Amino acid sequence: MAYGNYKAQPKYSSLRRKRRMNVVRTPDISGSRNIFLGVIALLIIVLLIFSLLKFITSGYFNIKELNIIGLRGIEYNEVDKNLSEYYEENILFISSNELERKLSESFPSFKSVKVKKFWPNKIQIYISEKQPLLYYVNFTGVYIVDEDGLITKIIYSDQINFNDEQLNVITGAEGINSKLVVERLASEYALTQEELPDGEKVDFDFNTVPIDRKFEMLNTIREELIDQSLTILQNYALQFDPSVYPDLKTVYVFENKKYEIREPVDENRVTLTSEVLRFLTLKNITIVEVNWEGKFLVRFKTDTGKQYIFGTTRVLSEQLEDFEILLAEFSKENKNYSEFDFSSRKVSVK
Repeated sequence: MAYGNYKAQPKYSSLRRKRRMNVVRTPDISGSRNIFLGVIALLIIVLLIFSLLKFITSGYFNIKELNIIGLRGIEYNEVDKNLSEYYEENILFISSNELERKLSESFPSFKSVKVKKFWPNKIQIYISEKQPLLYYVNFTGVYIVDEDGLITKIIYSDQINFNDEQLNVITGAEGINSKLVVERLASEYALTQEELPDGEKVDFDFNTVPIDRKFEMLNTIREELIDQSLTILQNYALQFDPSVYPDLKTVYVFENKKYEIREPVDENRVTLTSEVLRFLTLKNITIVEVNWEGKFLVRFKTDTGKQYIFGTTRVLSEQLEDFEILLAEFSKENKNYSEFDFSSRKVSVK
């Protein structure tokens, strides 16, 4: 219906419904696209991982070269043989720490071991060896002792046993009442009784032997045993090549103990030996032989035949001071001597 010049307008709600009826909806494909791209990305990652694993296991990273740097006393082939299992192993799967530990345990003379990898297939091993101190020769063989007083190598093995009585006389652990002294004096006495009639023979009584005679017999037996011992030990010393460590001194030890690798020897005598050798070297005195006599005495023999005895029960600095004083006095007065013994506060001279 119209009123005047105006026409009736359709209601707003009806127009809105009409518009809604004319809208055309399009399908949403963004979710499908994302799934497709995700599958493609996953396939690419799998392919890359497969290719990487294929490359890693292709042999490109297998160890082809193992270099050992810094060896002195140990043969290269000996160490290389110990590492044979690592050749052609993948360098990515080898632990440097494990390799260092293995070598340190296998070769106690190594002070430090450092493993460095060079890609793609090369390993270099840097070795620092402990300083060898001396050749240690006893009745069971020949050993090398390092700067820490530990056995680091067994060069030669044998076994010649002296009984306890003999060792005790050699080392001074037994005196004039030793069984060996008694037996030797009794044997000598028996010879003097052989030509006597049975009625005049008298049984041997050790207590009736003068003390001077007992000491004389003890020294005689000791010298004989030491000579026998040194013959054996010097023969042992011929069983190895000293040119491997040309600067090392040989120490002869009168004992039957058999040592194992890493086992310590007498620390006090090791320290005394190294300090005295250093001191005598500074004095231009050449030592050709060192004998560890007993638990407390160390005898140094020079190339001129002179001998010096030092002991572990006395402060070494005092002994070395006495050495310098005595040597200066004898040189000033042009006196000759064959032996100085500084092992006790009362220095003895021969």
